[in-house]
Amino acid sequence: MNISKLKNIILKIDSKIGMEDKNITKLSFSDQKIMNKIDFYNCWEDILQIEKALKINSNDVVFSITSNGCNILNLLLHNPKKIISVDFNPFQNYLLELKITAIKNLEYLDFLKLMGLKSLKNNLSIYNSIKKDLNKNARNFWDKNSFVIKKGLLNVGEQNVKNFGLFLRFLKGEKLIKNFFLCETIKEQTDYFFKHIYGMPWQLGHFFGYNKYFIRISLCFRFLIEFYHGRKKSDYLGYIKNVNFTKNHIKKIEDIYTKIPIKYNSFLSLILLGYLLNENHYYPYLKQENYKILKERIKKIEIKTASVFDTLKEIKDNSISKFFLSNIFDWIDDKNFKKNLIEIIRVGKNKSRIFYSITRKDRYIPKDILEFHQDKNMVIELLKNDRTTFYSGFEVGDIRKK
Repeated sequence: MNISKLKNIILKIDSKIGMEDKNITKLSFSDQKIMNKIDFYNCWEDILQIEKALKINSNDVVFSITSNGCNILNLLLHNPKKIISVDFNPFQNYLLELKITAIKNLEYLDFLKLMGLKSLKNNLSIYNSIKKDLNKNARNFWDKNSFVIKKGLLNVGEQNVKNFGLFLRFLKGEKLIKNFFLCETIKEQTDYFFKHIYGMPWQLGHFFGYNKYFIRISLCFRFLIEFYHGRKKSDYLGYIKNVNFTKNHIKKIEDIYTKIPIKYNSFLSLILLGYLLNENHYYPYLKQENYKILKERIKKIEIKTASVFDTLKEIKDNSISKFFLSNIFDWIDDKNFKKNLIEIIRVGKNKSRIFYSITRKDRYIPKDILEFHQDKNMVIELLKNDRTTFYSGFEVGDIRKK
């Protein structure tokens, strides 16, 4: 098989599993070989659990993964001294930079339009009014990807996650799914779920979505795609071996649908409807009462485009008090996992706090990292109350230095 045919096959696989947004302008092959796209446009980690785990206050210096920037902006509402926002993917940082530039320059309604939450008619005009304040690389990226601007920043991406809701809406109708989010009480919500939502399609969707064998097959495809794009740093072989969703995980998801108020669950709104239904589902930084606060504090965010390890190496000892690390440790090998932990211990202050998400069984902090003390009760509480469906565990605790 020649190289051209192999590329076409991989790109077809790519689009099937949601790794490539066909509507986004293609970058040059040389750019793709570095880091070819934005992986996350939406927020898939529960800010309520992050807030509970870290308890950020005005004395904190926060080290956080950028991802799509939503939780960076959510954490800013707790008024830390500074947030160091880190991502190896420059395009994720371009997304955060665009949001920051929008907050600095736009009125609230225009900001919501750019996010895709209000009328989209003049989104390009709104973008053009602020793009001069973006750095050159970010501006070039967004100029090339104007489709995203037209559709709204929160209305694209993660189609592999949203396909489940698309399937349910096709079978049951959008109105029936939308009415689920109007339930006022837990009893009403539970009754509605078992009468209208739960059933063979729901069960099959989650069986395939969280079955370790199907996950391993999809990871093998993703490994091929990443290899094609030159993104070889992820520890796919380790992930394929250690990915861990227990038999109880489907019950946990069922509890999210029946025991946690759905009218405030932005994650289920995105999964089932493909968008944030109303203001109840807005992330904290999207709410009008918080917009002025963001404008006042937005300069506290410092963006770094580098690996976590390389960024940590540049930071002085005992400098960071709170770490939010998303699920980055799922994707790195054992050696680099340990190296990152050692650097985190070095730059962390005494009694600093660490929180990250897990989908593999070997990514809890090892017992030979003596300075780390796990908060076991908090881990249990976070798992019980988490509103997302994506993580099998959390690690949370303190750094204690002599």
